[in-house]
Amino acid sequence: MIAAVHTAAADVGVDVAVEVGDDYEAFALSRDAIAARLAAAGLEAEGIAPRFVGTGGGSDVNVFNARGLQSVNLSAGYERVHTPDESMPVEQLETAHRVVLAIVDAAGRRG
Repeated sequence: MIAAVHTAAADVGVDVAVEVGDDYEAFALSRDAIAARLAAAGLEAEGIAPRFVGTGGGSDVNVFNARGLQSVNLSAGYERVHTPDESMPVEQLETAHRVVLAIVDAAGRRG
């Protein structure tokens, strides 16, 4: 990536300084991890088949996991993510609400 930045800059005749740093730590959880199992239970309670995928991105969940608080990200149905036109249909928000309640219920049953 750094080489590509330098090449692109040279192509247009500008200099560029690149500084690399870690903003967050990567994490991986097994499907048997409690956070993954609770998320799956909440999704399944709402008739949604869980899919476990890596994202390669960073979020608060990276920080939580780095500090020992096992966490997962859930996709919530956003459209045009990270653009000025980002939105979420009300129906998706309502589904996300029900999933969160189902996760809390599953966690409570776990005791």
